[in-house]
Amino acid sequence: MTRGRLIALEGIEGSGTTSLGKALADTLRARGQTVHLTAEPSRGPIGLLIRQVLGGQVPMSKQALALLFAA
Repeated sequence: MTRGRLIALEGIEGSGTTSLGKALADTLRARGQTVHLTAEPSRGPIGLLIRQVLGGQVPMSKQALALLFAA
C-alpha cells in the first residue's frame, strides 16, 4: 500500500476554500496524482441538514447541531 497525503483547507463560509480545493484537485490530477476531494459538512443527508441549520433555514439547538457534526 502506498502512502498518501492529507491536505486540509480551512476557512470561514464564503472564503473560497471549496473553489481552492477544486482547483488544487484539478492541478494534482493533471500531474497524474490520484485525488479524493471531500468537504465538511458533507453533501449527504446529514451534511445537507447541517447546511440548512447553518443557513438559518432549520432551527436547532447547539447541542443537537454538535451531535450532527459528530455523526
